[in-house]
Amino acid sequence: AAFIMLLAQHPIWGLHDSTASNAFSTMLAVLAQPVAMILALALGRALSLSRDAEPARFAAASVSGAVRLGFGCAIRWLHHRGYMDDGIAPYALEGLAHALWPLIFVIAAAQLTRLAPGRDTTRAYLYDLQAIWAAAIWPAMGFTALGLWLLYNPWWGAWPAQTLTLANAIVALLVPRRRG
Repeated sequence: AAFIMLLAQHPIWGLHDSTASNAFSTMLAVLAQPVAMILALALGRALSLSRDAEPARFAAASVSGAVRLGFGCAIRWLHHRGYMDDGIAPYALEGLAHALWPLIFVIAAAQLTRLAPGRDTTRAYLYDLQAIWAAAIWPAMGFTALGLWLLYNPWWGAWPAQTLTLANAIVALLVPRRRG
């Protein structure tokens, strides 16, 4: 299921062909991501029967995190008003949103996991999730740095953010600028 959701049929880089579909079918492909996340979380919760290390429980937690991270395709779906391009790289403010999404997601997920109440059986599952967020923060920070500093930076990026409107200019000013 993770292979299908994250690689084979992912709405951005998978075999999804926007010319052969409409905005509604693309929306269903995007909404399949949170449904898969909820199912993976429920599976992990169902496997939280003991405090011992459970590889299947950890795998379910990992898949739920990966699918949630893949839900960043909603940014592209909203930016293109329901239609998605085939093979066009994200640019401008869409690129900035894609660069920030993994970092925001991992930080929010870690905080929600830390604050979640739990009994002894679910506490082991929460520890699994905390271990995943502790490992995921480094690639998320690297991806965000790559996006903000090299790809979508308004001054020197490969696909710079456009500053045509006031909202775009405010976002562009919030991105750190290299000092000479």
